[in-house]
Amino acid sequence: MPAGTLWAGVTLTLRDLLHETLGTSGVLAAIVVGAWLSWSLASPQIAVASVVAFAVSECVDSVIYGRIRGRSRLGAVVGSNVVGLVSDSVLFVPLAFGSFAAVPGQILGKAVATALTVAVLLLANTARRAVSR
Repeated sequence: MPAGTLWAGVTLTLRDLLHETLGTSGVLAAIVVGAWLSWSLASPQIAVASVVAFAVSECVDSVIYGRIRGRSRLGAVVGSNVVGLVSDSVLFVPLAFGSFAAVPGQILGKAVATALTVAVLLLANTARRAVSR
């Protein structure tokens, strides 16, 4: 599994945290910067696949996060990340490599990254509560 797979999963959670601190306009600006970086750093075929997958998955992730956030912050992170990582994988892999063969591995890698970032958020919340008591 390429390191990019894990980082793609982490960026979905980071985008949720940006949503909390910068709001929707800040998230959209970050998505534009991320798409530009993808375009600038990769071969043309990978760049197109990366920009399309990144922009779509991050926007979908953002919309879902915004809708669920009022009920549960953690639920919003998990729910939006799951939809974001699936959409990212289903778009990126065939556009970049012309096959769906690596999609399951991409989904698994991004799910692991999401699980790790959610665990870090849970630990941070637990530590914050313990300090404030």
